[in-house]
Amino acid sequence: MEETNFFHNFLLLYRPLNNVLNKKLEEYNLFTSQWSILFYINKYENITLVEIAKHLYVERPTITRAVLKLEELDYIEQIHGNNRREKRIQLTPLGQNVFNDIRNSLDSYQRHVLSGISDEEMKKMIQLMETIRNNIVEE
Repeated sequence: MEETNFFHNFLLLYRPLNNVLNKKLEEYNLFTSQWSILFYINKYENITLVEIAKHLYVERPTITRAVLKLEELDYIEQIHGNNRREKRIQLTPLGQNVFNDIRNSLDSYQRHVLSGISDEEMKKMIQLMETIRNNIVEE
């Protein structure tokens, strides 16, 4: 295997997948970047902007803009944290419904796209992606 082809092959996978996901998210006025935020908020229930930015490895101003858009859509809301200055973010009831609808749709698409790949292969692929991400983030 030529290592030099990895990035090219990754981009060949990433771009069409991103386009398909954005089309699926369009009816909810979302893009994949905003979906990633909803996904993370759902997973951890209520979190801060800083936690989202660190997890997604995105600049805080970018997260702030995305969060404002999600608030405008009434998908998320800010709540007070442990102190008055700390603001945490959680899904609204509408946001939870939207998340569930999207998740069902994307889970179905994922099953289709990953057909023919065993659970063992999937676990290994995810493990490899995590290793690559960690190597990139450590730089």
